[in-house]
Amino acid sequence: MKLIQVEQELCQRLDELRNSGDYCSIIGAITSIPDYKLDYDLVTRLAEAYLRTYKYREAIDCLLSVSDKGAEDYMWHFILGQAYYFTNDMTKVNEEIGKAFELNPEGDYASDFVEFCHIYHYVKLHLESLSERLVPRNRLIPKHQFSDRVSSFWKWFCDNEAKLSEFSENNVCDSEVTAFLSEGTNLITKDIQCFVEKGFKFTFVLNGSSPLYYLLPYLISRAPKNIQNKWDIGISIPKLNRCNDLSVNGIPIKNVKISFNYESESDKFNLYFYSEEFQSIEESEASIIVVDMLKLLFSENLLRLYIDTLSLLRSPTDEMFPMEQMCEKMSNVLKLSGKEMIENPSDIRVAYAFGNEYTDKLRHDTLSGLTSLLNSVAEYISDVNNTYMNMENCGAKLVYLFYTWPMEMDEDKIFNLRYDFEYYLIDEILGKKGSGREIGIALGSASGSMYEYEDLLIYDMSEFFKRIDRMLKDYQFEFHLAEFCPDGNIVNLRSEMRL
Repeated sequence: MKLIQVEQELCQRLDELRNSGDYCSIIGAITSIPDYKLDYDLVTRLAEAYLRTYKYREAIDCLLSVSDKGAEDYMWHFILGQAYYFTNDMTKVNEEIGKAFELNPEGDYASDFVEFCHIYHYVKLHLESLSERLVPRNRLIPKHQFSDRVSSFWKWFCDNEAKLSEFSENNVCDSEVTAFLSEGTNLITKDIQCFVEKGFKFTFVLNGSSPLYYLLPYLISRAPKNIQNKWDIGISIPKLNRCNDLSVNGIPIKNVKISFNYESESDKFNLYFYSEEFQSIEESEASIIVVDMLKLLFSENLLRLYIDTLSLLRSPTDEMFPMEQMCEKMSNVLKLSGKEMIENPSDIRVAYAFGNEYTDKLRHDTLSGLTSLLNSVAEYISDVNNTYMNMENCGAKLVYLFYTWPMEMDEDKIFNLRYDFEYYLIDEILGKKGSGREIGIALGSASGSMYEYEDLLIYDMSEFFKRIDRMLKDYQFEFHLAEFCPDGNIVNLRSEMRL
């Protein structure tokens, strides 16, 4: 093969690596070439790769080694100016960026870099201001992780399976059975109810606002095969004949009847409600009460996805039914239209934004975001941590990654890389949702004026930290992990990276 062909193939390969952001491979490819074979182009490519992998001194040394050829190359001065910036040599930054602009005054790279410098400098100062919240990784690992609690629960279930089968066969449901079942569920949390029914049915009971909606699918998927083959294990909303009557503002839910009509184009439902107790109050007040009732029975995400309007009726209609049947009836309507209802709130994403570009608080800079756990976002902004603590009490950890993109990337490349990164995070780090082998789920993501955010619910933090170092090798950014609560602890992931 001719030398010129070899050089062309090498340059083509280096271009491909650069376009994919794989600067570590560029460094490996060029440093494997003997020094005497390195030309100006390869040295400047190597310098840029060092720059993008935070090896600023190496980048400077590379560029200065070919200073005689770079003196009239605006990109040489531009890359050198960036390297000096990250080593805080501001005098040389001004010299090199000024020279780059002098050599190519039509280019917009210089003004873009100046803008970046302001942002980077602010981010750098902001990260320094967060230093008091920095903790080692082990501080974010719960003493009894949710994954371990799940293992303990299924061991209890298997050890007591004969007794549970007896309850099911005899369809027993009394205080003795309830107390016995609590022995098992208390291994997970005290904030959970369950019951056994005839036909080997074991059902966890949740209300709509319960954070366990995001945990129990994993718990159920972890059931041993012999249990899955015999038992029908599921999740249910409260049934009024199996628990104390629920009420809001003194009005029992069982007294409220509802109906709806379906808008097929939008997949939305217009809800109508009636109760004798509502006839003496304003419709706006009655609507607020009904919304609170619905939140007790169903997830807020589900309500946002499917409910369009609420209307109070002054007299009942024949097609009205008890409120707790709403989800089932909506599901039937959707099936008739060839659609499946999304019932798991972790599968539903809703949009939000704050738009505060100038803030020193993490996440308050969010310009656009999607989340499947809106409560956590709303509480965070309101300096409340109820949802976070509810998860923590179960041994699960609500956290978020935050990071910034490399400055040289254009918007299209950032857009593509962001989605590649999210898929990587789910496929390679968290694992397939519902498999029983996942260590957590992705709850959403957001873009801010300073940072990008990835929201996670982790079942096994120990394993998460073991896997996360693979991501740090593949994505050469500065990543931090924070507890999803106001003023939560923060881990600098790269500073504790295990090679």
